[in-house]
Amino acid sequence: MNIFSKITLRNLLKNKTRTLVTIIGIILSTAMFTAVTSTITSMQQFLIDYHAYDAGTWHILYENMNISEVTKLEAEDSVDHLDTLQEIGFADLGNSSNEYKPYLHVAAMSKNFADTMPVHLLEGRLPETSDEIILPEHLDYNGGISHEIGDKLNLVLSNRIYDDTTWGNHTGYLEGETLSPVASKTYTVVGFYERPSFEDFQAPGYTALTVSDSSFGQDSYDVYVSLTNLYLAEDFFNSYESPGSASMNYNYLRLFSASNESSYNSVLYSLAVILIAIIMFGSVSLIYNSFSISVNERAKQFGILASIGATKKQLRTSVLSEGLFLSIIGIPLGIFSGLLGMYITFALLGKRMAESFIGTSNVVISLHPSMAGILITIGIAEITILISAYLPAARAMRHTAIESIRQNDTIKLKANQVKVSRLSTKLFGFSGMLATKNYKRNKKKYRATVFSLFISIVLFISTSSFCAYLMKSTATVYEENDYDMAVSIFMDEESDLDIDNILSDVESIDSVTQCQLSSNYWGNLSLNRDALSKEYLNFCANYEVADNGEANNSRQTVSVQVRFLSDEAFRDYLTQLKVDADSYFVPEQPKGVLINNVKLWDTDHYLLCDMVDDLTDADFSLAIPETDVPVVCDLATDTKPDLLYGSNYAPYFLLPESQMHCFLSPDYHPEYLITLYTSDHKDASEKLYSYFDSVEVSIYLEDIVEDVEASRTMTLIVQVFCYGFIILISLIAVANVFNTISTNVSLRRKEFAMLRSVGMDDAAFRRMMNFECLLYGCKGLLYGLPVALLITYLIYRSICDGLEMHFFVPWYSLFITIGGVFLIVFASMLYSMNKLNQESPVEVLRNDNV
Repeated sequence: MNIFSKITLRNLLKNKTRTLVTIIGIILSTAMFTAVTSTITSMQQFLIDYHAYDAGTWHILYENMNISEVTKLEAEDSVDHLDTLQEIGFADLGNSSNEYKPYLHVAAMSKNFADTMPVHLLEGRLPETSDEIILPEHLDYNGGISHEIGDKLNLVLSNRIYDDTTWGNHTGYLEGETLSPVASKTYTVVGFYERPSFEDFQAPGYTALTVSDSSFGQDSYDVYVSLTNLYLAEDFFNSYESPGSASMNYNYLRLFSASNESSYNSVLYSLAVILIAIIMFGSVSLIYNSFSISVNERAKQFGILASIGATKKQLRTSVLSEGLFLSIIGIPLGIFSGLLGMYITFALLGKRMAESFIGTSNVVISLHPSMAGILITIGIAEITILISAYLPAARAMRHTAIESIRQNDTIKLKANQVKVSRLSTKLFGFSGMLATKNYKRNKKKYRATVFSLFISIVLFISTSSFCAYLMKSTATVYEENDYDMAVSIFMDEESDLDIDNILSDVESIDSVTQCQLSSNYWGNLSLNRDALSKEYLNFCANYEVADNGEANNSRQTVSVQVRFLSDEAFRDYLTQLKVDADSYFVPEQPKGVLINNVKLWDTDHYLLCDMVDDLTDADFSLAIPETDVPVVCDLATDTKPDLLYGSNYAPYFLLPESQMHCFLSPDYHPEYLITLYTSDHKDASEKLYSYFDSVEVSIYLEDIVEDVEASRTMTLIVQVFCYGFIILISLIAVANVFNTISTNVSLRRKEFAMLRSVGMDDAAFRRMMNFECLLYGCKGLLYGLPVALLITYLIYRSICDGLEMHFFVPWYSLFITIGGVFLIVFASMLYSMNKLNQESPVEVLRNDNV
């Protein structure tokens, strides 16, 4: 260690507070760099694991090869290994409930097939001989055929023949195809596995797997190729001539940038670059200020060293070595902190994140840092530190030794530059005048503090606004429903089931606490155009909504969701609206309620508006499905009844069930809807599926609770990362403010000692310093709030590109920001002044060192 490094190290030890704050800043920035790079590598590994789990780790697939072609392919130098699936044959299931999947497709795996391909056992074990077989789970839930482990299957294995051509399992069921028997074999069921991704969705056979037997089966193989170098997959795929169809595993290869498609990596790396740029910006502002202050403190020292022969290079190296000393401590601690933080985050949220992203928890997101990512973090952090140290060092080296020793250019003033208005002096007294003059005479020292406050204000409010608009848009697009589950019931015309009996059976399910039946129709509501709102008329004009074929027609026909509620539910709803119900139940005189608020997709964003402005002389007529019946409507409201299923993408028109006969013939079969409250939505879902299967009724079940949980999970994930990011950036800014204020106060020790020596008492001194704090805070807010509000408005405009909503400012973030700014400034000043109060003014004036 040379003399310059020793001097630098001694200077760091002497100024412990600034050194500690700078190290904290380096730790925070490095932790954020580490969090970004480790998140990118972890997400990339998660996607790799997921696609390996879902589709396998193969690179290229060749279909329907014969054994000689397989042998030739295996001999290629670029091929690492092959995994094959041999065609054995199709067996007619006879009683499959899926008419488009009538077969059991038996195929034989090569030795290591299950290691490369997604063969995920649910029960039992893999087959070990060619007489054993495993069955796919969807043979039961999709085909309606159940087996147990140990069952014996006597199968007549056949070829699929259509138009004198043999077809495999990659081609869907062909009407009129036949089976040509080739052999019989008995298999023992030894296990069950998840529905495989290598079975096409339209495949006519459920894929049952056994192991290869050279003496049995057909000379037809699907070959999954793994290359020695996956980055050569594209070249090999294009150069190798295959007699049959071939495809690449693009979903897997693109994650390694080994295909022409690299969208995943592009998104991840672009996001990383943006985040790293923001972190570097905030980090440089902190670390640069620290080194700038350090260089200013040591200016006289540099002048003395230069006067006895030190070169500019040696002095510059001294400053850079200061950055090196600090990085040796800060960077390793920052990397450890970043990895620990992301480990905890993924441990708490990894499973929920995976379920939200891919709908399964079989593959979870966990921490997977890479050595390349760690090295990139070290490099970026070191570059940030060196830039922060080099800039003030280069500026200091421009002064001569005499200028540095005399320090006569530290403060440069022009005439009247520190003039203070009489009003300020009158309002704030002598202490306020001194504080203002101190601020004006050396703006460079204070500019760093104000800039730090500015950055913190802008980042905190902008991120808060982003989160607020994100959650608002999520709540708007995914409407909140006041029910847990909804069942749409579709009954055949020949069905003799009574819907009231079905409702009674549903009500008897123990996990169903309340349910309501309604009938759903799409109808056309005709009314006078004058009754429609301006926003809705503009929408109709843009999209040519039906108007009876005449552009200037005085009538407008719009699609509405017609709901017939039970008379009891309808009365309860009218009571909720404080409306007399009797007029709605007059025989042969339909009268309904219009749910007026609608959400429309207008070109590129959602439009929220009322459909009707004035019901006077609207003259309604309702057609469902072919009748055209005049109806009365003198009530339009935004309030929906409880348990009303559906979204408001079209207006609702509500009628009591007793008026249904005015529109529909008795033999018309509507779509029935049952909405439910449940005590356990998963249990209710299972029992509802089981019940409707038993009565052979087709349904569509929507589990609102599950959808809401997924939405909340995504919101939570976004909040964790958004607020985690802003907290760390804010901590950097806070450290910057604290460092700048405390060091500036320390540099003014002699000035303060002189003021005390000429008679300034403690009260006047505190007033002066408090006023300086007010100047810091007000200046920071003066610049920061407008910029933050501008960014908030830009966020609002970007959200409006896809969803119409009103502009709002998250006021809580403004209050937190304003309070936080003054709290940080006053706390930093209080800490610094307490240190000064422990020193004797005489000793400070005697000592020329800072």
